[in-house]
Amino acid sequence: MAFTIDTSELNAVAEQLAAAGARTETMARMAVAKTAKDLERIAKTFVPVDTGATKNSIAASMDGLSATVGPTTDYAVYLEYGTRRMAQRAFMGPALDRVAPAFQEAMEQIGGTIFG
Repeated sequence: MAFTIDTSELNAVAEQLAAAGARTETMARMAVAKTAKDLERIAKTFVPVDTGATKNSIAASMDGLSATVGPTTDYAVYLEYGTRRMAQRAFMGPALDRVAPAFQEAMEQIGGTIFG
């Protein structure tokens, strides 16, 4: 008894991925960079300002296809989440909520270029 497995569709997908690799990586890198800069900009509008140190410390940095965005002041975490004596004054979370839909849409469009 012999079994035949048809891998033609899988091979076609593999070929599509190989061809789209560099192009989609560039598109993804651009989407991540734009989202990081948008997140930085919006977080700076939401952060509570006393001296301006936390606002001025919010920055975005890229590393490959990853981005890190956030403040560097020691007390920023207390502003974001609050303490037992101070209510939260979140700014990063609400900023992320604003940029997430556009990022998701960009990623879906990139996925559509691969398999569309």
